[in-house]
Amino acid sequence: MGQVMAVLDWMKDHDLPNWATLLFSLIVWPSVLYWWSRRKVKGIPHLEVQPQKKDTIRMDGQSYDAVYLIFKNGTGSVVYLSRARLRGTKRFPIPAAAVRGFQAGTN
Repeated sequence: MGQVMAVLDWMKDHDLPNWATLLFSLIVWPSVLYWWSRRKVKGIPHLEVQPQKKDTIRMDGQSYDAVYLIFKNGTGSVVYLSRARLRGTKRFPIPAAAVRGFQAGTN
């Protein structure tokens, strides 16, 4: 117990608690905030995506089926979507012309 008190007294004499607070404020806390802002969430509970109506769209002179997507937010908080991706399936095919358009940044 005497050694612990000696270490604490040494820390107080050399102002280490303030330095520890400063380092935490300058390094640890911004790192935690950066990590928190960059975390990925795979699914958002109570966020509904519903197809509204079917339509057609022309790309490169060809006609393709299109669908309007409606987002309903039932989360009770603000939700920001970034880098959202659609994945094609047999029931929801995505034409190659549409994929090229997104990659080229034309949309």
